[in-house]
Parts: sequence; structure tokens; C-alpha cells
Amino acid sequence: MICHWLALFAYLLGALTPHAETFDRSIEPRQEDAFAAAHYRLWMPRETPELRGLLIRQHGCGSGAREKGLDHAQDPQWQALAQKHGFALMGSQLWAPEEDCSTWTMPEDGSAHALERALEHFAEITGHPEMTTIPWCLWGHSGGAIWTMNMVYLYPERILAAFPRSGGLSPAGRTYARSQPQSIRGNPAAFKVPILFCYGAKEREPGSRFDALIEGVHQVFEAGRKEGAPWALAVHPDAEHENAQSRQLALRFFDTLIPKRLPDPLFNSNDLVELERENAWLGKQADLDIAPLSPDMASSPNSSYLAEESLAESWKAFATHGNIPDKTPPPPPHELRVHKAGSQTELSWNAWADIESGIGHFAIYRKGKLLGHVGGPEHPATDPEGFFHTWNYHDQPLLGDPLARMQFIDKTAPETIQPEDYEVRTVNQAGLDSAPTQGLSSMGWESRQNTSWKSLSGENALGHWQGSPKGGHPKGWLEKDGKLEMDPNASGGSSSLFSTEIYGDFELTFQYRIGKGGNSGVKYRMTHYDGQFLGPEYQILDDEAHYPGYRPGTDTTPHYITATLYVLEMGDWSMDPRHPPGIWNQGRIVVQGPRIEHWLNGVCLVETRHDTLAFKEAIASSKFKRWPHYGQNAKGRIMLQDHGTGVAFKEVQIRSLDTTPSPSPSN
Repeated sequence: MICHWLALFAYLLGALTPHAETFDRSIEPRQEDAFAAAHYRLWMPRETPELRGLLIRQHGCGSGAREKGLDHAQDPQWQALAQKHGFALMGSQLWAPEEDCSTWTMPEDGSAHALERALEHFAEITGHPEMTTIPWCLWGHSGGAIWTMNMVYLYPERILAAFPRSGGLSPAGRTYARSQPQSIRGNPAAFKVPILFCYGAKEREPGSRFDALIEGVHQVFEAGRKEGAPWALAVHPDAEHENAQSRQLALRFFDTLIPKRLPDPLFNSNDLVELERENAWLGKQADLDIAPLSPDMASSPNSSYLAEESLAESWKAFATHGNIPDKTPPPPPHELRVHKAGSQTELSWNAWADIESGIGHFAIYRKGKLLGHVGGPEHPATDPEGFFHTWNYHDQPLLGDPLARMQFIDKTAPETIQPEDYEVRTVNQAGLDSAPTQGLSSMGWESRQNTSWKSLSGENALGHWQGSPKGGHPKGWLEKDGKLEMDPNASGGSSSLFSTEIYGDFELTFQYRIGKGGNSGVKYRMTHYDGQFLGPEYQILDDEAHYPGYRPGTDTTPHYITATLYVLEMGDWSMDPRHPPGIWNQGRIVVQGPRIEHWLNGVCLVETRHDTLAFKEAIASSKFKRWPHYGQNAKGRIMLQDHGTGVAFKEVQIRSLDTTPSPSPSN
């Protein structure tokens, strides 16, 4: 019995693959610094070759806020936002002598320098040198909001957007012993940074101890709006200084602003994009009415600038009710492992939180029937519903690492039960269900973890590829700095790359960079169909060039964009992790028996099986309907597609998941 439970513990420990890595760094103050100590925690997103930005969450004043400051980096919703956009996430713990937090809320007194030193360290140990130059999104509460606003004035060219909760440049009338707050009109460049101020309605009631703090918010907000700054103000009804549900607005704000402000990587410029007025909206502070921006209101101190209609609707709902309706389902769980252990069956999985509404609980199904739920312990003050995760007064996550609780034990499983008979759905805190994810046996999972990788790129990369299914030297491809790069203008023409070996069950990871207007893909298990060499395809596109304005998961017409299973399966787009042309993206393909997975930048978008009725119906209505068994063969070659446009691949690696010996390569 002891051996059995030790084996089970080892299985669960090995199965719970973390989404990402975290790194801690402590910075000692210099002699001229006012703060006592600075500690930072960095969360790095999963399978993200190139960081695009950094989300910094700064706690407020006092020991209660500081105690869990580092845990800001471990919040599931903020991690999901970071993963979606290719950002890292940082929390901090800033110590103030005698709890005088002005020693760090004024960045010039050393806290800004400490942050820069921490980022230099993280850049080195993570292998991401861009860490020292990528833009920042700043969120701060109370004293952290004051720090955030002063950072905006000191580093406006670096800050993509900011959300100060209950704080401006300083409380009205406050003076400091050392550095003073930035002057409201001291740096006009600050008026180009999008900011969404927020505070609780009760903070401005007569006699409130936060009155001077909130007066400081109005002083800077109204001055900025008179200058036409893209700033907004949301008053949180029925709230005081606690964050309550303000994250609902903060997360939507950053989710909207990040793609609007990031520079186009093809232009070779690091300058953040200035917000346009063409599609912007305004919200009136007095009656919360929203309307498209008009020239006469563009600089009104009594209005809020809102970058687009959806953000304006969220602002109005929040300022009216303190809550924003969520109509979109959460992302489904992934990597559901099923392990038979004597008379019971253990399930474990991973999941991304819903950015808008987090995770309420997980619903466990066996053969289509609800078996149980996995939520969290009830906290009467903060989580009376018993949601899977929640947060405290300071908007810091409670309950520790939620990944360790993504487990369920079925004590009534019949002997004949199969891993595929289990499904898990995420239910967000708005009560919406995700699509299901299907179980994989623990043996199948272990085969993924215990097989060594083989490189198909790097040194002598073209030795692993040929120019046609029958052989021949590839045309138009260059080996350069560890990359396989296709030149569409090659004088001798070009060809796709076909693997020299044949693969059955495998996991393939690769990084790719597509050019403007580009079209490529990765095909696998390719074989002959009536003289044509075909196989399932992981699509790679410049999606915006081919399908302008298309929003997967929202628009009803399917377009087979990047990472979809071409013309057969769109996948689940409740979380869209695509990065634009010119940026390195990371793809992953897993095929094991009839099971197919397509991943992009750490998010599983396609999870399907080729032995289902739905898959066969998709073939029957596709361009491949001539071949009812298309895509269902057990092995074949892999192809990197030449479609006449520029594309580059690197870090191409494969590991076999076959449980039987692989066939010898043949043409």
C-alpha cells in the first residue's frame, strides 16, 4: 500500500507541469536610496520565444499590502492576460523604514533604479535580453497608484498604459521629505499615455480618511483631460479603498490597449503607437452616458476617453453596477491526465483562467454525466461562493498556487472505464462553461515526458529535410544563424521541406516568423492520395492580411487562421494568443493515435480526434471530400510549407511518442 501511494504521489507531482517559470530577485538599496529593501518576483509566460511587454503590479503602503506583494505575479487571471499577449508579469515587495512608504512611492528616491536592476538580472537569467527594453503596463493600488503615476511622468515613452486604483501623483497638499511628486504639467509626454483612474465611491464621502488622496486623483485627471489626454476615470460604486471587483475593469482595459499600443514589428521601431481618435468613445462623468468621441468633448475635464466601444460599455457597466457582464466562455482546460490506481481513478489537469471572469470551478464528467466539481474553500469575507480562486483587499490572490488543486479522485470508477470517457470543463465566475477537454491516459502522458528530443534545425538543419516526397535537395531555403529561412525570390525557385524520416505518434515544437502577407504551414502524417501528397495542416498566416478584422470566437464565419487544423477544425478561441508578423511565435503539434493537438504560444487551440463522427463530417464538407480517410493514417512525413512568401523557422524539435518501433525511412 505504501508503494502504491508513493507511486501515486510521484505521478501527480510529475504530471502537474507548470504553466511557466517564476524567478525571485532581491535588490539592496544604495547609500542614496530611501527604501529599506526591494524584492521582485517575475512570472515568465509559457512557450513565448519573444517577450512583448511587462505587466507590473505594485502593492500599496503598509505591512498588510506588502506581505503578499510578490503574489501579484501568481494571480491566474493576470497570468492569462500576460500569456495571451506575450508579456511577463511582476509583483514586488518594497520595504519602507518605519513604514513610511513615501520612501518608495517617489520613484526617484531609489525604487525606479531598483526595478531597473531587477530587470537587468531577469534579462540575464531568463535569456530574454529584451526584458530591459520592452514596454510596461503599470497597475498600482493606493501608495502603489502614486508610484504608478509618478513612473508615468518619469518614463512616458516606456509605459504602454496605466491603471492607478485610488491614487494620483500624491494626496492633495502633501509634501515629502525628499523628492517631491512630479508636476502635473511637468512632462507633456505623460499626456499621451492611456490611463484609467479608479477609486471607490465611499472614499470621497464627507469625513473619509482618503479624501485628500482622491482629491489628488481629480487634480491630475482633470488637468490631463483639459490637455486632451487619453485618460478615463471610473468611480467604483459601493466600494471604499478595497479593490473589490475593480480587476474586471483593469483587465479589460489592458486587454484592449495592449494590441493598440504595441509597435508594428515590421517597421523596426520601438515607439509605442499613439492612440487615435477615429474609433474612440467618451463617457460623461455626470450621467455615465457613452457616445463616439466628438471634437467638442475631446478635451473635456468632465469626460473619460475610452479607446473603443467595447471598453466604453465596460466602463459604463462598472461605474453603474460595480460589475461587468461576461458573455464569453472561458478557455477549456488542457493536458487532462487520467491514472488508474487500484479501485479509484485520479485526474489532474492544467487550465488558463478566463481573463474577464476567472475560474469559478471545474466540472468533472464521466461518459457525459456530471461526476463532481472542484472549487475552492469558502472564505466568508472574500469568497463566500467558494470559487476556485479569489483575491483580497489589495487584489492579491488567495489560496496559494491554484495549479496544485487541479485534481479530482473518482472513487466509483468501473473497471472498464477508459481515459477518453472523462472530460473536464472550466466554469468561470460568471457561470459560463468552457468546451470540454478529454482525458489522456497517464501512460500516454508519461510517453510525452520520457522521450528525448531530436533537433530538426540548427547546425546542418537541411540534412533533416528534402525537397520533395521522393527526395532531392531543398530549393530556396537558407540556413542562417540557426534558422531555416525561405527566400521567395530565390533565383533557382523554391520548394517545401519534407522530413527525411517518417513519423507516427510525435510531439513537434517549432518557432516561426511569418512575413507581411505571408502564408505557410506545417503538415504532418503526409501520404499519397490518388497521386497527391497530402496531410493535416497546422496553418500559418498573416491573418490580418488574409482576413482583415476577423475575430475568431466572435465572428460566426470560420476562417482557417494561424494554428487551426486547416479546413477541418477551427479550435477554441476563447483565448487568442497570436502575435503579428515579424514576431517569433511558438507552435506545437501533438499527434498520438487518433488524438490531435495544436498549440500556439502556450495555449492549446485545437484538441480533436480523427476517429470521431464530427471529424469525418468535416472531411465530407471540405476540399478533401474525395478521400473519406484523409488525415487518418498512422504515419507519414512532416512538411514545412513553401507558399511563395517569406517565412522562417527555428528551434524545430521532435520527439517520438510511438510505443512500437518506428518504421525505417523510405520514399
